[in-house]
Amino acid sequence: DEDALMEIRDAKGNKVFKEVLRTNAFGVLSTTFTLATQVNMGTYNLELVAGDNRAGKSFTVSRYTLPKFKVGVELDRDFYLPAQQVKGTIRADYFFGKPVERGAVRVTFHDYQGQWVPSKVIEGEANAEGIFSFEHTLPSVLVGQPVEGGNALVLVEVEVTDGAAQTQTSNRQITVARQAFDVTLLPESGAMVPGVENRFFVAMSDPGGNPVAGRVSVNFGGLEGGLREIDVGATGLATISWTPPQGVPSMQALIAATAGDSTVE
Repeated sequence: DEDALMEIRDAKGNKVFKEVLRTNAFGVLSTTFTLATQVNMGTYNLELVAGDNRAGKSFTVSRYTLPKFKVGVELDRDFYLPAQQVKGTIRADYFFGKPVERGAVRVTFHDYQGQWVPSKVIEGEANAEGIFSFEHTLPSVLVGQPVEGGNALVLVEVEVTDGAAQTQTSNRQITVARQAFDVTLLPESGAMVPGVENRFFVAMSDPGGNPVAGRVSVNFGGLEGGLREIDVGATGLATISWTPPQGVPSMQALIAATAGDSTVE
């Protein structure tokens, strides 16, 4: 329930929009800005002022150019581990169905280090069907991102240029996982209750969110009788029961899970 001033300036700094708005009970406001038919192209800047607070955001205004052909990128995995090899296929086709024969292809891998930093460039030529295959071995060390749960990100930028010097691009973002899968242990009641039988849910999933089957061992605080082992099926879910002794309000549970050739602790 506060007034907020919104202003927009075009790429040359001209003020093209100004409006005083009122936030609702949730601090939300909205409005509409319509571009004129003749405008300055480039980066526009929006600024919002509410009390002593300021926030800004930029957006690009440019002419729309109908793409001449489409570029598709297919990868052999949904996610990767550090130092794994990425195998990909690029397919370029005109919208009327004909492939982009012998198009020039440029594939750039970017690592995220606060900003996208180019790390590898692969260049080549598509075949007569407009197809180009590539391989790249990921670095053994990448910077994990908190918003990705500690996983790292790699950007694949693809450019294809046909014989008429028309260029189209396509981007794919790759998740590089900390480990092959994650395992989680949750008490059914939300907290451990001493002196009574507790049920604990075990969940195993890969970085893509798919269930993982395997075997899990849980050591409840290293206490006598606190070791439990269970097989986790194709659903990636299982249940373990254990009665914590009286007088133990909290403890650490040591978890070790195995799936295929991978072990997570």
